[in-house]
Amino acid sequence: MMNEEETMKELLKHEGELWLPALDELIRLLSSKKFYLLSEEQIWEIGEYRPIKIEGKLFFERPCSRGKPVATLLMLAKKIGKEVVGEDLKKLKSYFADK
Repeated sequence: MMNEEETMKELLKHEGELWLPALDELIRLLSSKKFYLLSEEQIWEIGEYRPIKIEGKLFFERPCSRGKPVATLLMLAKKIGKEVVGEDLKKLKSYFADK
């Protein structure tokens, strides 16, 4: 099991592998109440570059959604909290917007 420092390093590593469409979709899911309905099986589906549906709403339907890093970040969000990961991703998006 990873400690907090290792978990944060893992978070940063996978954030660096994201493309902007994947970042946007991750933020959309983490900002949604549907995140709490996300199953481990659905995270695996995302990791295999397949879209998922949660209560009829489609997520990660675009092929450029960077499956493995996205799935890892979703697992981290389940572990340390969607708020922590979501805020970090919003900061990353803001950084890209300023460039």
